[in-house]
Amino acid sequence: MAVRKQSGVNDFQFLSEVAKDNGWQMYIDHTAEPHGRVLKFQFLIQDYAPSLTLKWGSTLTDFTPRLTTVGDIEGVSACVWVDSIKMDFTITLNWDFDRAMFKLSITPGGQLGELLGPGDTTTIKPTSYATAPRKILTELLPKLNGRLTGSGNTVGNPAIKASRVVRLEGLGDQFSGLYRVTSTTHTFDGGGYKTSFQARKEVWFGSIPLPNPSRGLARVQGQFSV
Repeated sequence: MAVRKQSGVNDFQFLSEVAKDNGWQMYIDHTAEPHGRVLKFQFLIQDYAPSLTLKWGSTLTDFTPRLTTVGDIEGVSACVWVDSIKMDFTITLNWDFDRAMFKLSITPGGQLGELLGPGDTTTIKPTSYATAPRKILTELLPKLNGRLTGSGNTVGNPAIKASRVVRLEGLGDQFSGLYRVTSTTHTFDGGGYKTSFQARKEVWFGSIPLPNPSRGLARVQGQFSV
């Protein structure tokens, strides 16, 4: 078992690096005692059931989606060496946006890069076949899930917490559906109790519209379009 040593970074940065290397998402739970000091770790393929539904015009007072291709990739490949048969293989995991499914390819040597062509995948450092699946998912999933994000405001609701899944309704076919909350802010002021949140639409929550850089996003009577 490898031992990680903390050097040159604070505790939060160190734990964030450990979480990323293991394919976890790290959250701070400000609702639990001691406030601001409780960390939660969650694997990226986990928990799909929505904890509540927010509807545009009633409980959901505002929502702004952001669709981006920054750092966009469709797959990740890694070279592995299998000592028992003295051969190296290239393992590639791709996400098929049309079918909403993963595609796994395993080929001898470096043939796969030639078949796929440039721009389709990114290649990570050589690894063992035992650790390759975890490292591939750790590289691929955050990029896929960062494609469609958004920020919203609601009537104050303590049930809206980071890591929870919420269902958003009334935003049109493209932007309605399940989202995972990545951060929340709860405020009390003269207007009452309000909750603002950041969220992402993970690839297994439904289809993600393909970006159209020439047009961007527009709001149309409470809905949005590309």
